[in-house]
Amino acid sequence: MKFRYTVEELEALDIRQFEVKKRVRLGGMSIQDALDETQAMLDKTRKPKAQQVLDLHSYPIWWVSCREQIAKVKDFMELNGCCAPIPAFPLDFEPQTPTEVPLLAVYLSDRLGIGGIQRTFDAWWKFIEAPKGFDKYTWEGFSSDAEHLKLIPDETKPDKIRKQHSGARWVGFDPNANRGISVRSCWEKASNNTLLQLTGSEVLMAAKLFPDWVSMLGTGDCPNPNMAGYQFKYSTNWGTTPYMDLTTVGGLNLLRVCVDNKIDTKNYGWACPTVRGL
Repeated sequence: MKFRYTVEELEALDIRQFEVKKRVRLGGMSIQDALDETQAMLDKTRKPKAQQVLDLHSYPIWWVSCREQIAKVKDFMELNGCCAPIPAFPLDFEPQTPTEVPLLAVYLSDRLGIGGIQRTFDAWWKFIEAPKGFDKYTWEGFSSDAEHLKLIPDETKPDKIRKQHSGARWVGFDPNANRGISVRSCWEKASNNTLLQLTGSEVLMAAKLFPDWVSMLGTGDCPNPNMAGYQFKYSTNWGTTPYMDLTTVGGLNLLRVCVDNKIDTKNYGWACPTVRGL
C-alpha cells in the first residue's frame, strides 16, 4: 500500500506531537486534555499507518528525526567522498522493541589499500563529538586495521567471511538489545539469526546521530554498548570485542573506545545492540 504523505509532512506531525508532550511534562497542558483531544481525533478517523511510523512519542526521548539524520549523514558523506544515494525512509517501519529506532547507516568502501571496515570505523569515530565536558579517547592498544579488527564470522558461508554493507541504508537500531547477556552468548546466537545482526560501526553512527543517547550512556535507560558485531585480535586471539562508554579516569571525563576480553561476563549495565535492515 502506498501512502500520500511525504516524509516532511510526517515529520511536521512529529514536531507538533513532541510539543504537546513537552507542554504536558512542563505542566503547561493537562495530560487529560491532551489524551481527550487525541482520542477525539482517533474516533473521527482511522489512524493512518504512515502516521504511526514517525510517531515520535513511541520512540525514546533521545531519538533524532529522519530529516536531521539525513543532514548529518550528508555532511559525513561529503567529508569522506562518499557519493552513495540516500534511500527513502521505509514508511512501513514498525519498532520491534520499545527501544528500536530508525537509523540512517552509511558504510565506506575500500580505498587506496585501506579496507572499508577500517575506513568506516575511523571516519565515524573522527566524526563523533564527545558530550560537553568529555574528551574522546581510544585505548592505545586499539587498531582498526584488518590485522586487528574484523566482522564476526558468518557461519552460513563456507569461508565464514562476513562482508560489510556498502553505501547508505536505513536500519532498525536497538541499543538495549541483549542487555545483561554476555558477548559470547550473543556471538553464538548471531550464527542462527539472519535478520538481526550485532552492531559494529553502527554504534559509532548512533553516537553521532543521537548525541543525547551518548550523553546518557551508563544510566538506567541507556546501557553501555559492546560492538559485538566486531572481533578484535588481542595478541594472537580473536576473542575480544570493542566497546564504547563514558567514564572518568585520572580526573578526565572520557568518551572512549576500548577493547573488552571479558566476553563471558553478564552485566545489566551493558548491552550488545542489534540492527536489522529495513
